[in-house]
Amino acid sequence: MGTRVDSVESAANAFARLADSEESVIPTYARICRVIAGDESLHSILLNAPMGQRLPVLVLAAIHDIVLRYPESVLTPWYPTVSGVPPSESDPSGPLKSFVDTHYDEIVGLVRHRRVQTNEVNRSVAWRLLLGRITSEDTRPLHLIELGASAGLNMTPDLHACRVTSPQGSFTVGPDDARLVLHVDDPESMFTDPETWRIKAPISARVGIDENPLDLADDSDARWLKACTWPEQDDRFRALETAISVIRDSRGSDGRVDGRVPLDMRTGDMISGIGDLLDEVGADSHAVILSSWALAYVPRSERTSLLDSIRSAALRLGERGSRVSLLTLEAPTTLAWVPVPELPEGSPAEIVNASILAHTDFSSDGAGSGEPRSVAVARCHAHMWWLRPTG
Repeated sequence: MGTRVDSVESAANAFARLADSEESVIPTYARICRVIAGDESLHSILLNAPMGQRLPVLVLAAIHDIVLRYPESVLTPWYPTVSGVPPSESDPSGPLKSFVDTHYDEIVGLVRHRRVQTNEVNRSVAWRLLLGRITSEDTRPLHLIELGASAGLNMTPDLHACRVTSPQGSFTVGPDDARLVLHVDDPESMFTDPETWRIKAPISARVGIDENPLDLADDSDARWLKACTWPEQDDRFRALETAISVIRDSRGSDGRVDGRVPLDMRTGDMISGIGDLLDEVGADSHAVILSSWALAYVPRSERTSLLDSIRSAALRLGERGSRVSLLTLEAPTTLAWVPVPELPEGSPAEIVNASILAHTDFSSDGAGSGEPRSVAVARCHAHMWWLRPTG
């Protein structure tokens, strides 16, 4: 993703581009990026990362991780996730350089061994909507499989409530005692039926696959998840904190979450591993594969291999009365197999660049034919802050 970073100059340019593109959203981080871009001792740190992970946000996450670890540090005034107050307006240059000098080895260690990993918890809104839709007609137990699952927090949409706001008003679905209430705006009032948002089938399994899964019971893994969140986006950070706490506080000795099905995190490649994971699905079940901005990092040829593997597994599962669906929240260019209606000329950039929420059914005849049938349900913000119909 993005321009190849293979020199000190390209590293500097990567930080400058991030500052230019995101300044309206993260002005303080943009200032920090410009300081890093202008100092070779800072931006060259990025060259310690593996080639595929040479992203400015990796260095930013490493610094954030250490600020979280040392809340009395000189950088704390620029990190509201730690200070609890708006970021300082003063120049961060001196404190940033001092901080990096003090923690240089720790930062480089994180850059070398960690990866950019997020669990944007509000994306669970997408799965609540699509699971609500597919369980309206099919109440077989849901066997969830998430691709690129990180720590698996998006496999628990049933644990959180969701508030949907539209010009017609607002409503909340989900557990009455939920500690976390997620939010989505429906500005065109096209998703206003609460029943559409209710998951009407039991969840029998929550299996995540990731090349480097994170363990929520491990303090350093949980902190890294938080560090990958931009510190100026306090709502996202607090939602993530709450979601982590919900899992950690309610997980029993048997791994079950609040008496429900546990998170089962697997280490592996999602393309080569999907067939075996699907073969674990029991009879008379609905295997539901989840992908939110995971396929965007997979080469086009490997996406084709993924679809072929799912199609083959769907045939096998159909023989024992089970069904396979793929739910995706991805960039439209990633979903070559999903027909997406064209937008009118002159559509706003946020709509043109929106993610596509789609359902691909690999068992469309109800007997496991394996031939996929896809429908694009909505255009959405990548973090599910809003959604609009595709038509």
